[in-house]
Amino acid sequence: MNKLTTVRVTIIVIALGFSLGFIVFFLVAPLRGYPLRVNEAQELLNLVLPTFSGYLATCAAFVFRKPDATDVEISPLTMFLLLATAVVFISLIVILFWVFYYASKLHAPQIPMDYATLKGFFLTILSIMTAVYALAIAYLFHTGKSA
Repeated sequence: MNKLTTVRVTIIVIALGFSLGFIVFFLVAPLRGYPLRVNEAQELLNLVLPTFSGYLATCAAFVFRKPDATDVEISPLTMFLLLATAVVFISLIVILFWVFYYASKLHAPQIPMDYATLKGFFLTILSIMTAVYALAIAYLFHTGKSA
């Protein structure tokens, strides 16, 4: 597998992994005592899933298109940027949901984080992933044809 293919596969695996992780978390969390109502979990899933579905749709459009001879250059920093962004994104999401749980359930119920604040932080963190991956996918999965 060449470097470009490796980067493309990595993007697909990350998008599928995050999609799976969010679907499982938002389906199971309210049932396991996490302080989200089912409708709130569904709303958060409805906010994040279109982002990763869009990444996958762009990748799929590339995979199933008619091949052409155009390819792209891969910078040595490309894989680092993609992986570092994914790590920062998932780290911030885990911290956010831990803080929400901690503030709501464990030791700090006197300073709870409300759902609107959680949702705002969630969208802000998602924008980090979206900014980097949308551009990377547009570049790495382009068709090489002008519109």
